[in-house]
Amino acid sequence: MEYAGPGALKYRNTGHALQSIWRKEGMSGLFKGLGPTVLTNAPFSAMYYMFYRQLKETFSQPERPQAVVNFVSGSVAAATATIITQPFDVLRTSIQLSALRRSPFEALSAITAQQGFGGLFTGVVPRMAKRSLQTALVWTLYEELVPKLSTLIVAAKSQVM
Repeated sequence: MEYAGPGALKYRNTGHALQSIWRKEGMSGLFKGLGPTVLTNAPFSAMYYMFYRQLKETFSQPERPQAVVNFVSGSVAAATATIITQPFDVLRTSIQLSALRRSPFEALSAITAQQGFGGLFTGVVPRMAKRSLQTALVWTLYEELVPKLSTLIVAAKSQVM
């Protein structure tokens, strides 16, 4: 769960959180912020993959280890996609953590009124660090392991036949 500040509700575990939200807000409370979550994650994934493929093609050279190309491409792609989608993530978090903000428009108005346009980029550095490392590692492992595992599986199948 994300940090909500000093006066925020504290949940003992996921079950307690679900039960508390259900009692206080009903079924709709369990889906609070779903729209901004989709607006953050779907574009992030699409942009990440597009940037990753373009960067991988740009950085690939015969003398460079492919794992390094994959990792650098993944890091830069994730950082770029994170910066672009950060405002949606801030809106999502604001909606999910506030009892007063029920729509992205209310959250946008409140954030920009209190913090200005820069408020939409609150937390971009830690989010960028997390996503860059996370996605770069996942894609590097994927790009390195899948071909090797595929070769092993084909070899194992041919020995069985």
